[in-house]
Amino acid sequence: MTPKEKAEELVNKFYIPLPLIREVITKVKKIPFEYNDWNVATQCALIAVDEISWILNELDHHNDVESEMYFYNEVKQEIEKL
Repeated sequence: MTPKEKAEELVNKFYIPLPLIREVITKVKKIPFEYNDWNVATQCALIAVDEISWILNELDHHNDVESEMYFYNEVKQEIEKL
């Protein structure tokens, strides 16, 4: 899996578009409301990657940690591009 694919997978896990089941009542009319915030999903994914990076940093004694840290740094960059 490439960093870009992992970035998209993580953001999609946090991105939850809800159906139009509520209406916001204004003085003029009722307006359909949908929670559909891609920015919130990207922020959640960045927090998850930061947590993964922190854990990998704590486990610095293992050989594969450095390559995993590099991979997740690339994933973070890809999330920021979305």
